[in-house]
Order: sequence, then C-alpha cells, then structure tokens
Amino acid sequence: MQFNTKIQMIRKLVLFWLLILNGVLLFGQKFEPPASNKEQFEAQYQKRIKLDSINGVYIPKNTNDAFDQLNKKIDAKSKEKFMKTSEDTISRIAVKSLGSWMIRNWSFFEGSRLAAYLKTIGVFHPEDQAAFLVIGYYRYLNKLPLEEEKRIKEIQEKRKAEVNARKLKGTLLSEEKLKSNKK
Repeated sequence: MQFNTKIQMIRKLVLFWLLILNGVLLFGQKFEPPASNKEQFEAQYQKRIKLDSINGVYIPKNTNDAFDQLNKKIDAKSKEKFMKTSEDTISRIAVKSLGSWMIRNWSFFEGSRLAAYLKTIGVFHPEDQAAFLVIGYYRYLNKLPLEEEKRIKEIQEKRKAEVNARKLKGTLLSEEKLKSNKK
C-alpha cells in the first residue's frame, strides 16, 4: 500500500511542476495586442520586419533562406512526394496547405522580414507571397529555372485582374432618388 501512495504522490508532484512550468512559459512570453489604429500598426510592422524570429519561429531573410528552412522542416519522403507532383497540382493544392503554414508562421499579414523582402521584389499580397515561395521551392527542388521575374509579373497581373473584376462586380449598398426641381 505504501508503494502506491508514494507513486501517487510523485505523480501529483510532477503534474504540479508541469503546470507551474507551463504557466511560466505561457505568461513569460511577450504579448503585444493587435494595433488599434494605422499608426500603431505601422509601428508594430516596423519592429517586426527587423526581427529574425517571431513567437519563437525563425523568419527567413529571403527566398534562398526560406528554401533552406523548408529543407530543414520537410522530411525526405514528403519532399520526394512534393517533387513528383506536377507544378499545376502544386499551385492548386500545396499553395493552400504549405502556403497557409507560411502565411501564419512567417507572419505575412502582420509583417516580417521575409514579407518585407518579398514586397521589395514586387510580391505584395500575403497569399501571393506564399504562392511565390511554394512554386519557387518546387522549382528549386526539381532544379528548374526559378524564373522569378516572370512569375512576379504574372502574379502582379493576376492580382490586378482580380481587383478589377471585384470592382466591376461591386454591390450597390444603397440607392437614392433625388427629387427634381422641375415644376
């Protein structure tokens, strides 16, 4: 009986210390609330683009660094499957999965040094940034020409066409009839 009591006590002690450690790790991180105005957002953005890691995640500085980081994170079997998939399929499927991971973890919407770098080369929207990197990584692994300038131009043209199409499809919010001054 005494042995079981000691084991239970040790379990409780371990659980207690794990809870304490979890609390320290959780509350020990700096949390910056979201910006409430344009000036705050810009100030936070300017800080974030200078950081080499955000929320404990390393942020690559450019496309080559991003490819190196992906090589470290993706196991050989997954990489091989990725390489054997067609580029068209990669652009439809992987951009949504791997691309979403990039957007979230490399802070494309909030700002990061990688997002800022991609803006300097002409890729502005976070979804376009992710697509640019996913396709680039596919081409890099398959030793195909990266054709970055051509792909940037295609992305810009596609984004512009989408914006124009949305403008043309605009929804009428309200309609008013003005009274005529004619008698």
